[in-house]
Amino acid sequence: MKSNSLGRVIKFGATGFWRNIWLSVATIIIITLCLLIFSSLVILNTLTNTAIKSAQDKVDISVYFKTLVQEPQIQSIVYDLEELPETKSVQYISRKQALENFTELHKDNPVILESLEELQENPLRATINIKANDPVEYPSLVSFLGQEKYQPFIEKINYNDNKPVIDKLISISNTVKKVGLGVSAVFLIISLIMVFNTVRLTIYSRREEIEIMKLVGATNWYTRWPFLIEGILYGFFASVASLLILYPILRQISPRITSFFGGYGQDLLAYFVSHLWMIIALNMIVAIFLGAISSLIAIRRYLKV
Repeated sequence: MKSNSLGRVIKFGATGFWRNIWLSVATIIIITLCLLIFSSLVILNTLTNTAIKSAQDKVDISVYFKTLVQEPQIQSIVYDLEELPETKSVQYISRKQALENFTELHKDNPVILESLEELQENPLRATINIKANDPVEYPSLVSFLGQEKYQPFIEKINYNDNKPVIDKLISISNTVKKVGLGVSAVFLIISLIMVFNTVRLTIYSRREEIEIMKLVGATNWYTRWPFLIEGILYGFFASVASLLILYPILRQISPRITSFFGGYGQDLLAYFVSHLWMIIALNMIVAIFLGAISSLIAIRRYLKV
């Protein structure tokens, strides 16, 4: 398409956009709401991931060894675990270290300390604490430790004690993802329908103008492009509006959310600012895609050229 023709097409598209300004505003509002819902779901997902990650850091499985097991044998098992892709970290706590930790923890309780002194030997067992990269991988680690070659050394694995917490983390993560996808899909469909109907009404209101353009030799795409430009304009202005609304909202709620998580939550405002260009690009792409695709559908169905 030549530059002068392109300029006229953009001009016609902008004219159509401003000619039906109230209908255009209504369409922009719907797409803006869609983008805000989309952004809110992204924020919710970020918060959920932060909370789950924080919980994951506090959840592990502990392996207790029999008292006669020697340290080289335990270190061999630690090495085997560290070689697994499911393993995030393995912390070994010797019997001596376990006793020191226990004594420090109960240093203000003389009854416990006196009882400990009366014992002839260290009653605590050597342990290893294992963290997985993902909660769903804990059963795999437990199964690995269940091999026959490890049974003579292991006294107990506390996976069953932590299993309800691990299962809850997996359930929450899956639920958030499913709900987010479902709500996003609903609002995407609503936006597509809104832009579709707006372009359809625009085509109907300009049907005589379109017929005249065809009579004087306008090509099919020359007739179609102004409506596609309108759809892109809906998406562009909706994207700008959603970002202008989102920033002050995050500015207000971010300190409260950080305080709620005791300083361990995601700083949403800092995240927004540090990823600003990525968020702008993503919003623009989603919004313009909505406007363009729904316009193309309406054009193909109602513009018989």
